[in-house]
Amino acid sequence: MIRVKKLLLFMTLLSASLFAVILILATMFAGTETANAFDFIKGINYSPHMPGENCSEFGKANYSQDFEWMKHANINTIRTYDWIPEEILANAAEHEIKVIEGIWIHTDGNFSDETFKNECKNHIAEVINRDKDKPCIIGWCIGNELNENAVEKVGKEETEKFLEELYNYAKSLDSNPNHFVTHANWPPLDYLDLSFFDVISFNVYSYWPPKVVSRGYYDYLCDLKRKYPDKPVLITEFGYSTSPNGSGNCGYGRNSEGEQADCIKQRWYDIVRAGCLGGIVFEWNDEWWKNNCTGDDKNSHDLNDPEEWFGVIAVNGTDPDNYTLRKKQAYCAIKEMFGEEYPTKSDLTSPVIDDFEDANVSDWFVFTTPDASISLSSSNNSKVGNYSMRIDYNTG
Repeated sequence: MIRVKKLLLFMTLLSASLFAVILILATMFAGTETANAFDFIKGINYSPHMPGENCSEFGKANYSQDFEWMKHANINTIRTYDWIPEEILANAAEHEIKVIEGIWIHTDGNFSDETFKNECKNHIAEVINRDKDKPCIIGWCIGNELNENAVEKVGKEETEKFLEELYNYAKSLDSNPNHFVTHANWPPLDYLDLSFFDVISFNVYSYWPPKVVSRGYYDYLCDLKRKYPDKPVLITEFGYSTSPNGSGNCGYGRNSEGEQADCIKQRWYDIVRAGCLGGIVFEWNDEWWKNNCTGDDKNSHDLNDPEEWFGVIAVNGTDPDNYTLRKKQAYCAIKEMFGEEYPTKSDLTSPVIDDFEDANVSDWFVFTTPDASISLSSSNNSKVGNYSMRIDYNTG
């Protein structure tokens, strides 16, 4: 009787998979899926502000060395928070590292105010018009983690209209189909509908807020994928601080350098398993200025501020004129995990389906049950060529 049930399950799975194969092949050959338009992103957030420099000052970092180290660590993309010196873009192009350039907007602005909207558009225009023809550019990230109170003040609908207006304006300035426009949202505002963006981007940390902790990191990412089935999901921030003080244990601060490396790898594999477009580690180097851009905080490394210790490159020293750079263990972890083979843009579709009955047919790529699994693969990682379907079935 058990064997009969297993056989029936197998036949059901097989017939469903054949239908799924047809759907997948139609999608891949049509070439209309947004998720297939961009390469898999193995990224790092890059804010090269050295000791003595605040959040808008540049010049002390050794950009050439940074990009050589990035290339060696198999990093293929950097993300910034606002426009950056053209020297940095030139180094990125020289080392064949792509750039998602940030366009900063004040997170606590009045999103319904026309004057504020025009200020945002003016900055969008100066960034895009300067850099849209740079060969390293692959996308624009308009804004980062809007203030919850500012959103509540004007309301969900008005905030969505504001971001969509900025999106449309950016697209009017840059018609390059290989450049995407996105916004870095975060879990407190995950109720916003941002499906108009080319890529759905989220900053997601495993230890906050409680909804992510209780749901679990992987499951929360899968929830995002389900909410936006027709758009690629990119994790624009994830990482851990090695500050001397904090909670530790993959929490906010006080992680050893070994723990930082291990925790980053755990989250990365969650991101890959969830079928995201990729992920961007926060961040490249420790920054001393954090939480006080215009004050004297930039001149010392605060032991009690976890924000200053997220880098995979340690910036150790006693003052702005006496510091050294050192690769943390997380640098080696990134080199290892980014060096593995990951999906190409022709098969960036969906996570492994753990629950057959709940599977969304439009997203099927791999099926698994305790007794059987079916996978579709291409012989040459492209939209043309031979395709094969493998069926593994346990008859024990």
